[in-house]
Amino acid sequence: MKRMILLMLVFVNVYSYSQNLEDFYKRRDLGFTIVSSTFNSSSSAYKSMQIKNPSETYKNKFSEFSLPLLLLDLPEAVNKKQWGFHYQARVLIYSDLWGVILKGKEAPKDNFLTSWMNMRLGLNFYAKDKIVVRGGIGGGVWAFTSLGSVYDPNLYPENKYKDILFTYGPYVGVDYAITNWLAVRAIGELNVGTVLNSNGDGKQKYKSPTIYVMNLELFTKYGFFIGLDKYAMPKVKDYIYDNATDKMKEVGSSFKYSRTDFVLGWKLNLW
Repeated sequence: MKRMILLMLVFVNVYSYSQNLEDFYKRRDLGFTIVSSTFNSSSSAYKSMQIKNPSETYKNKFSEFSLPLLLLDLPEAVNKKQWGFHYQARVLIYSDLWGVILKGKEAPKDNFLTSWMNMRLGLNFYAKDKIVVRGGIGGGVWAFTSLGSVYDPNLYPENKYKDILFTYGPYVGVDYAITNWLAVRAIGELNVGTVLNSNGDGKQKYKSPTIYVMNLELFTKYGFFIGLDKYAMPKVKDYIYDNATDKMKEVGSSFKYSRTDFVLGWKLNLW
């Protein structure tokens, strides 16, 4: 009996790892996703504005759920060879706007973080049958909306963040084949960049917040996947508008901002 159990364990182990990551890297051109997003800001502005204007709704935390939508991210270029090339791009604004259109709701105005484009270019540093470790450079264009902690629309009209961030930074990721049909991917990315003045002088408006991106995904060779994505700005400087000098003046405080996405989807192999 013990020998039979041992043979079964050996068989299951061999069967589970008989496949390698090559089987998971088929080109996926089209698909469908369901996304649940949660936005959260630690700024005290939301609470203070609610006290001043009880009839208005200011939420420092809210969640949005998008119905199944067509996945239009650019196809990923990936392989498992040593020093093989890797390319990936994501567009968060697409799912955000699509969810608004489908549900007929207005887009959130005071608490929002999204990307027009977030690209990654890299190489495989280490590659074996069941594991690939890669890294490279990422870059993106992000949109950020929030209230500063001293926000008052009558006194400080410019303390409402509504800016575009141009970012770049390193990323590192790993893919690992758990079984012959299931694999896991983990990616960490650091984004630093610039918020430019709206007057077109090309100068930095204020010290840009750093965006940390963390992606965790379980995916199958059949195209089904489930993921958890975290976008965090651990320190955003607060500014107050000085009407006398017509300049942005630092207050000295800061707040945190984050976005968390839970994604369920299916990608099709059309070729």
